[in-house]
Amino acid sequence: MATFRNGKLVNPVMEQRIREVEEVWAPQLPDIHKEVEERLRRVVPNRVRNFKTYHLFEIEYDENIQYAGQINKLTYKIKVGPLFFRETDENKKQTIMHEMAHVILIGFSKHTKGNREILRRAGIHAIANDAPELNEIYQQQKDNYIRRSNYAIKCINCGATSYRIQKSKVVQYPERFRCSKCGGKLVVISR
Repeated sequence: MATFRNGKLVNPVMEQRIREVEEVWAPQLPDIHKEVEERLRRVVPNRVRNFKTYHLFEIEYDENIQYAGQINKLTYKIKVGPLFFRETDENKKQTIMHEMAHVILIGFSKHTKGNREILRRAGIHAIANDAPELNEIYQQQKDNYIRRSNYAIKCINCGATSYRIQKSKVVQYPERFRCSKCGGKLVVISR
């Protein structure tokens, strides 16, 4: 029998995932928020936002997300994707904690070395690859992207290589860009 949610047809697997998010993880958000705030406050007390309530965050399933989770920092809505359901319950919680940290930790918008170190010291997976069982999944995604790419951008100084599927600005005008690792000049290799 077909199930509909918000006017959309939902298959049984998707229905099960939505139910898990709503029934298992949504009720835990206030407690997880409090835990993240306490852990971060122990490590970097001056960079933790003060919240008056622990009921700010929402969570929902979105089948179009390529990552385990992501957060909208304006609405405090955490979206989890299909990769979230390949994780253990502990890693699912770590994913939610990581996404909350993007809001709770002042200045944590990018995964810089400093921010990753703060999260590790707080006992939160800094990035999904910190969960060993997910490394294979992410490596498969990366390999698939490289296979599909039409262009390789290589630094002539350090040899760092990145890949593009579309003819982006860096592919069209590599002389306008520099290597993000060493500042060296870039060359484009058609594949």
